[in-house]
Amino acid sequence: MRPHAAASRRPRRARRGRSRLRTALGGLLVAGLWLVAAPAAAHATTVELKLAGPNRIAQFDEVRLEVTLSGSYDSLQEPTSDGFDFERVGRRTSMNIIGRRMERSESLIYVGRPRRAGTWTIGPVRALADGKVVATSGTLQVQVIDGRQALGKPISVADAADFSTYRGERVFVRPVVGAERPFVGQPFVAGWELYWHRRMRVSAMREIAAPDVDELESEDLLAGKPTEPERVNLPPGVPFQRQLTRQLLLTAARPGKRLLVGPQYKVETYDVFDNRAERVAPRVVQLDVRPVPTAGRPDGFDAASVGRFNLRASLDGGDRDGDLVVLAPGQRAVLTLSFAGSGNLLGLVMPRLPDVDGMRAKPLNPQGEEDVKATPQGLEGRRSWAFIVRFDKPGRYTIPAWTWASFDPFEERFVEHPVGPFEVEVRGQADPTPSAAAGAKPDDAPADPAAEPAPAAERSDGAPRTLAEHAETALRPIAPVAGFARERGGHWTRHPALWGALLLPWLLLLGAGLRQIGGQRRARGAGQRARSAALPAARSALQTASSDAGDAYASMRGAVAGYLQAAAGLRLPGLTWRELRAALAEHGAPSEAIDALVTQLEHCDFARFAPQDDAAADARNTADALTDALEALDPHLKPPPGDATAARSAPTAGKALQWLAAAALGATLAASPTAKAATLEASFEAANQLLLDGDAEGAQRAYERMLAHRISTPALHYNLAHACVALDRLGEAVAHLRTAQRLGPEPQLAADIEHDLGVVRARLAERARKKHRVLHIFDESPEAHVALGRAAPQGVLGALAGLLALLAAFAILSGRLPRLLVPALLGLQLVAFGWLQLAHHVEDEVRYAVIVEPDRKLRPCVGTGEPLRLPEGLEVRLIRARPDGRPEVRLPNGRQGCLPRGTVMSVDTGGA
Repeated sequence: MRPHAAASRRPRRARRGRSRLRTALGGLLVAGLWLVAAPAAAHATTVELKLAGPNRIAQFDEVRLEVTLSGSYDSLQEPTSDGFDFERVGRRTSMNIIGRRMERSESLIYVGRPRRAGTWTIGPVRALADGKVVATSGTLQVQVIDGRQALGKPISVADAADFSTYRGERVFVRPVVGAERPFVGQPFVAGWELYWHRRMRVSAMREIAAPDVDELESEDLLAGKPTEPERVNLPPGVPFQRQLTRQLLLTAARPGKRLLVGPQYKVETYDVFDNRAERVAPRVVQLDVRPVPTAGRPDGFDAASVGRFNLRASLDGGDRDGDLVVLAPGQRAVLTLSFAGSGNLLGLVMPRLPDVDGMRAKPLNPQGEEDVKATPQGLEGRRSWAFIVRFDKPGRYTIPAWTWASFDPFEERFVEHPVGPFEVEVRGQADPTPSAAAGAKPDDAPADPAAEPAPAAERSDGAPRTLAEHAETALRPIAPVAGFARERGGHWTRHPALWGALLLPWLLLLGAGLRQIGGQRRARGAGQRARSAALPAARSALQTASSDAGDAYASMRGAVAGYLQAAAGLRLPGLTWRELRAALAEHGAPSEAIDALVTQLEHCDFARFAPQDDAAADARNTADALTDALEALDPHLKPPPGDATAARSAPTAGKALQWLAAAALGATLAASPTAKAATLEASFEAANQLLLDGDAEGAQRAYERMLAHRISTPALHYNLAHACVALDRLGEAVAHLRTAQRLGPEPQLAADIEHDLGVVRARLAERARKKHRVLHIFDESPEAHVALGRAAPQGVLGALAGLLALLAAFAILSGRLPRLLVPALLGLQLVAFGWLQLAHHVEDEVRYAVIVEPDRKLRPCVGTGEPLRLPEGLEVRLIRARPDGRPEVRLPNGRQGCLPRGTVMSVDTGGA
């Protein structure tokens, strides 16, 4: 090979090597970038917005959204839309582990309720981290159509009642309307019947939308109580269940086309495999409301006089002379006009009497007397007006005949009802009161309460009163005195005196036991202490006696006698020497020590009468010899088994405890509840004056300031309820009235509270009757401890427990009754006392509350579920307050859930 060829190949190889190196480095760079970006991509935050259902709904429907998030984020901007109100009803969270990484995934469920018809955009939903948007979802388009349009084309009354319209449907709502072409002012009845196949397994039925009667005046005839389901066979013999759920009395105020949209229901069914819920809505019914004809309309006809009526008129008072009514000048007579039949009885206006010179007339009540009831056929009954008439001057008067006209909607014709004439003759001396025109009252006429017209029966908003409002709706007068001085501290079974009586036998037993144990221990301790101190005391007494110049030997003999008494229970003065030797031998003392002791004692007896030459030295020697003898005997002497003296000298701590128990009972019997401030009565009167002056808000604030003192009486809550009614806070009024009932008012105030509670509840029922319907209500069985706690009155249990305690105390103190009687009495007392405490516990634990805001939604406290709208004034059981502040309540039908904060007011004896 040539040299220049080899040289040319070496650069090419070098270039190829450098190219491969660059390629490898590029691959490593790409791999590194991928390794860095892959975890970042794996941790990317995502938000997804999905629609759980169709994107075209009716205005009364709901839309359900699901928002799914994954990755890293701090907060979420919830979905919004101009056409919806959203509420979160559920949440699910999951954690995914990928290798060594852990990722969070979360799903949020929202329910949106349409505000109005139209096509609306929902979203986007944004996830935020450190205040910055890290992920954004897409948007959704939802079309909301009018509710009536969604229910389909309106049908006639005949087609709605025809069962062939619902052929093939397993559950349906059938409208039943009493008039297809009613007249203005004609009351008629519209009802809705719910049918479901008898073989359907129905778990629950609930109304989710109230009827829409299109500006017609309505009255619920069922008063919120659907009829019981009944079995029927629909053509051609198909078995169904039927329930009348709604029945309304309707009246049209103006002519035109009207659409009746019935109530809608959610029916929940189940089978072996699944549970299902479906919406059931009735067909829309179209009515043609006709005006009352003008052709042939009599003069003076009132447009509200629509119905089939009979009119009776009578003039009563004075004397009768055939058809002639004889009166004295100024004497009153009563002219009565009574309308009976069916139709717009409540819409009738007071008739006008013809003018008669010399006659004065006044209505007793411009609203008239009424006895009207709503039936499935409409309004039926009687309505009457009474007028007081009188004549001031003698003479012959004639109340001329006139006619009252009505329109019969069934025969579609006008009917004229003749009234009168009435002949009146006034006999006697003229009445000095000057005459006045008919229906007028002169300024100098005497006051006549019976002839004064009653105030017009109108609602506060000026609208005519409905049927329900014609019942007794006036509240009783407020309470003038609060009764703070008579305030009681609760039921007498909670009084401290009862506790003292119940504890008395136990304290007596404890005192007797302590006395006995203390006496025994004191006796044993005294004997042991006396035994231990016997020898040192004798030794000291002997040394002291040896120096006694007077009678040393007698003192030494006394010291030995004291030692023997303390150490062995031997009484030396009453023993002979032989008996002493025998007694010491029984203790096991050695004979040498016994002989030494007896010898020295004999020496003491002789030495007393034959003194020695050196008496002092002999006394010391005798004391030493006696000490040695006692020290030799001491290990062998045993104390007596009992020491009566020590027992008698035991302390009387147990007896003192018994006396202390009796003194405690007397003190608790004399105890009384804390006295209340007398100045509160003045504050109560000032609050009453504010309420009477029309300042309901100021009165409410004044009453609530008094409640802040932790002092409450039935009268205080009763008057506070009046203030709440004046402010249209009917739910709070119910809560205060129920609290006043629980505080145990006086009989007269209790009757007033019961009356006002019925009035307020009637007003609340009138509001809620058109909105809230629950078809199936199940009675709730109380818990076992609640039923047991309420099985017996607290007063009976307290009296029984106290009586048994006093009997047991008497048995303990007297000691004359059988021993088995005391344990039996104490056992029965424990049973009665435990039952009483259970009753107190149930009274304190089972609390009730009243919903004070309208249309509150009851939701499950944990998890998701269908909400239930509750009316204002409904009384519920208050279970507890959740950690987030929501009250957990239970309805009378047993359903339990949570309400928003601040929507209930507790019914408690402690205050509002």
